[in-house]
Amino acid sequence: MIAKMALGLTLLIGTLAQGQNAPKIEEESWSDKPVLQQIDKAYATTSAIILLDTRKIEFVDDAKGNVLCYKTLHKLLHINDDQGIEAFNKVYLPVADNADIVAIKARTILPDGKVIELDKSNIKDLKEGERLYKIFAVDGLQKGCEVEYYYTYNANVNYFGNEVMQTVLPVVKSSFTIISPVRLSFEMKVYNNSARATDTILADKRWVQTNLPV
Repeated sequence: MIAKMALGLTLLIGTLAQGQNAPKIEEESWSDKPVLQQIDKAYATTSAIILLDTRKIEFVDDAKGNVLCYKTLHKLLHINDDQGIEAFNKVYLPVADNADIVAIKARTILPDGKVIELDKSNIKDLKEGERLYKIFAVDGLQKGCEVEYYYTYNANVNYFGNEVMQTVLPVVKSSFTIISPVRLSFEMKVYNNSARATDTILADKRWVQTNLPV
């Protein structure tokens, strides 16, 4: 099943000012001892399977009372064939400046259990038209391996938008989360899926989240 999610975000109270001091944000979960996942035989002829697609937007106040925004993407993929290798041997970062990258990790988990970690010196600049990106190669890909990566970056503050989760590849588990100070309230609507968003206050933060099991 393919999930598509469009998010309508409605701000009740807030401020648009940007600050320079980056406060502490929620860290992404990352296992120190990754192991290969069990893959359903139904996916044997698929070039790649998205085992996990986690996306987060976090709004935080800096020391001056300004609102900052950080976005995180975390993916785990299983690679079945050469087409899958070609599709996922590079990762594009939607940033132009190294200073905007808050955190980044990537690794290849080989069928024999060996783990190849990202060499951050391999992160390069890429220009397409007038836009500048960061790009890095994922090393050691082979049939039967898994690729895992996540990155967090400083983004422009925007309280309205949509997030498209739809893909031609099968997705085992995905989620979208908005984390913010309690005073900010958001409305999240999911399309083409029966999932519903939850709104929870936890540790003085508001968590608006939807999970999309497939």
